[in-house]
Parts: sequence; structure tokens; C-alpha cells
Amino acid sequence: MAHVRSQIRDAVATALSSALGVTVKRTRVYALSSSNTLTYSVYTRGVERVSQRTSSYILRELPVTVDIIAGDDTAALDDLIDDKCAVAEATLGASKLGGLVRDLYLDTTEMTFDGTGDIPMGIARMTFMAVYGTTRVDAENVA
Repeated sequence: MAHVRSQIRDAVATALSSALGVTVKRTRVYALSSSNTLTYSVYTRGVERVSQRTSSYILRELPVTVDIIAGDDTAALDDLIDDKCAVAEATLGASKLGGLVRDLYLDTTEMTFDGTGDIPMGIARMTFMAVYGTTRVDAENVA
């Protein structure tokens, strides 16, 4: 079995794949080409915080990042990214990921745009906070 962090990443990618009807990459490293006009990526970054602990239990807060990368040569790039963000927020905001998390909520969204390539590109980097618990001796199972 894998650490609950890995299980959460997989569950987020699966939920988004189902909702968006696309393949969601489970990595922060990806190659883009002119044919990649819409790419999704899920990974964990930042600091996983311990918000509560007892002699046998640890409550954790894990930042899970969803990158939505879009290329569009029309003026609607902002709207395209916002539409995809809305689907991600609705999908993940209502989910407990099959019981893996106690809460999953949007923490931040960072938008960047670049017009220097063949087509304008936009990136929405959404960070969701996954709140889950484990025992002190078993990080592979939710407690």
C-alpha cells in the first residue's frame, strides 16, 4: 500500500479525469507541444502541516496542487481557464475522495499568462488543502 499522500494525489487525478473527460497527469513535470492546448497536472508541494496530534493520532493538512495549462489564440483564454477552474472547484469541493480526507477545500489560485510563444498560454495553479488523519505508526491508512 502507499502513503495516504499518494492515495490522495491519485484520487484527485481520478476525480478530475472523470469530471473533465481528460487524462490528468500525476506529476509536476510535463512536456508541452503545440498539440497540447489543454493539460492538467496533480501533485503535492509545499509543506504538509500537522495540525493536531495525540499519543496515537496525527491530523494532517496537505497542499494538493492542480495545474490547468491552456493554450488558445483567441481573446477568450481567461474565460477558458476560469471555466476549467470552476469544474475543478465543483468536483473537488464536494468530495471526500472516497473517505481519504475529512475535508478538501480550495486554498489559493494563482494565474499566469505568457504570450511569447506560438500561441498565448495560461496557467491556473490551484492549491487545495486536504485534511486527513493517520495513526503515528501507519501512514498508509486513514485513521
